[in-house]
Amino acid sequence: DALLASCRLNLRKSFGFSQGAKWHERQRSGKLPKKWRIPSVYSTEVTKELPKNADKVGALRRCDGPLGTACFVTGTFGFVAAGHVVDMLVKDKLPKPRRS
Repeated sequence: DALLASCRLNLRKSFGFSQGAKWHERQRSGKLPKKWRIPSVYSTEVTKELPKNADKVGALRRCDGPLGTACFVTGTFGFVAAGHVVDMLVKDKLPKPRRS
């Protein structure tokens, strides 16, 4: 996805994160890439397919409906992420990025 690719590029350019081996190189060597250890908020829920006869413009089931994306889901992720940042600030455990 384009947002993730842009984020990775920025982390590599500005903060010196490693490029890592290409997919086919990892397959040959059997080594896993080094983890970046960046805290994140995400969902492990699998995307569900709509039934073929479902309403194609249902606002809460599709992003292209009249209401767009379900903002309460996006907002919840934002509040959870903000809560983690505040928690790290209070505990003085907010990592400081190093520029390359």
